This record gives sequence, C-alpha cells and structure tokens, in this order.
Amino acid sequence: MLQLQVIREDNQLRNLLMKECDILFYDQLKEVEFSQNNEVYSLSPIAFAKDGSGGEYVILEDESIGFIGSEGQVGRVAESLDDLLTFLLHAGSITDFSCRLLYQNKDLLVKFCQGFLNKARENYQSKGEEWDKVRAGLVQ
Repeated sequence: MLQLQVIREDNQLRNLLMKECDILFYDQLKEVEFSQNNEVYSLSPIAFAKDGSGGEYVILEDESIGFIGSEGQVGRVAESLDDLLTFLLHAGSITDFSCRLLYQNKDLLVKFCQGFLNKARENYQSKGEEWDKVRAGLVQ
C-alpha cells in the first residue's frame, strides 16, 4: 500500500489527518491491541492506525479496511485505504456516522449529513478558517 508509506513519511500530512480526521497512523504495521481477549475474526487483521478513543483501523486479508473499536464495535468500513481516506476527508471521524438508525432512513441520513457539514463549517469559521479549503488541502 503505497499511500500508507507516503502518509508515514510525511509528518505534516500525518498531523493534519490526526487533527482533521481523528486517525493516527502507526510508524509500522502491528498486531491488533485487542487480540489478547480471544477474539476470532473471519479475516485476519493487522493494525495500521488508531483513533482518539483507542479504536484501531486494520488491514484485512483481502486488503479491505476494518475498524475495531475500544468499546467492542467491529466491522469492515472501506474497500480500500483510498476509500477510507475519501470518507474521512469528507466526514472527519468515523464514529460520527456509526449510528445504524441513520442508514435506515435516507431522509434522516441526508439531514444529518447536511447538519454535520454546516456545523463543521461554522466551527471552522469561528476560528477564522474555511473547512472546504482545509479539506481540499488535505486531498492534494
């Protein structure tokens, strides 16, 4: 995964991703922190990053991306690292979108996303920054 190496070698990018998307990339791949509790996964995970609450992002055998939360949440979250980064750049934090009820009603999901983006933009404006410019800079 070339993107993983690029991110690891670019401290400015790593810091921006941590600040903006709540993802801290490890210096190297490592065993999942929660593997000491006799968990059994259908696809063997290897950890490459964590979020602020201690949950870990993992690469699965098929190179898709999983998430193992510190509170027991487990699931596949993206088809690839590219897809995960695309989601995080648009959303900010995976835990903001982890409520299953949101996905049962399209209108509710649309309203939630619109409200989420409006609030994010307002928060940035209060600090004299523009959310869209910060995120566009990360994409580049």
